[in-house]
Amino acid sequence: MPEKIKIKKPAKNLCQEELRMFKYKLNLALRIQKEHPEIKSLRESGFTYERIEREKNIAQVYNTSRDVAIGAIGYAITGFDSEFDAGPFSGMIPERETRDKISKNNQSNHAKELMKKHRKEKRGTFGFSSEKRRKLGIIGGKKGGLKGGKTTRDRKIGIHNMTAQERVVVLNKAIYSKGLTPWTPRMDYFNWIDGEFVHTSTRLSELEFAVLLAKSPQYQHTKGPQRYRLNCKLIEECLNNNYHSGEKIRNGTLRKALMRYRKSLNKKHLPILDN
Repeated sequence: MPEKIKIKKPAKNLCQEELRMFKYKLNLALRIQKEHPEIKSLRESGFTYERIEREKNIAQVYNTSRDVAIGAIGYAITGFDSEFDAGPFSGMIPERETRDKISKNNQSNHAKELMKKHRKEKRGTFGFSSEKRRKLGIIGGKKGGLKGGKTTRDRKIGIHNMTAQERVVVLNKAIYSKGLTPWTPRMDYFNWIDGEFVHTSTRLSELEFAVLLAKSPQYQHTKGPQRYRLNCKLIEECLNNNYHSGEKIRNGTLRKALMRYRKSLNKKHLPILDN
């Protein structure tokens, strides 16, 4: 190990003063390696460079600034690879994988300590009421969802890598898992006639049928302040009778479903929707 670092030629992006300070920091790293070998065990036990400097009072011992002392400790740990034409020297912990593992653990521990401190002092979100945190969480979730959705769509990941039929199957499973019933799709009926299947009839989807009913004055309010507005309860009753054998499946969900359906078809001439 060399006693001193000698930089053979200046680095392109460093002025003379910066070069002098860099050289001093490398030489200080060598002295720290020689005079404080216990620093290796401190680092391996999870001490940060800043904490090592405080524990060993490196800045005061070597009569330098704290920033320079912390930087020198870093070079003492990692070593120097002759990037600026200086003589290389090995660090106290030369294995990069080991250093990365220590750094990762330090970051995790630091984050936990910082969270405990903020919680105790009620700083940041810990100083907010539960209602305000909930609202902020909703806002952040929406922003994150938009960004994540764009990424998965651009990279064709997950549902964006499925066919239309596969997406329908997945979405229906999600709906059933919530104890709900998917809206009945359009059904085409075929009969075997003269040696081939012939399309004989089509049954409208549940929402298509609801749209037709919504256009009829029979399914709009005729009296009171809701006059000419859509009578969703009456349409839901009709849908339950025609698509669900009279079972009360559609109950208060039609209005939003029709609004989404109208938006998907870019329709603008449906009656005003209201329950």
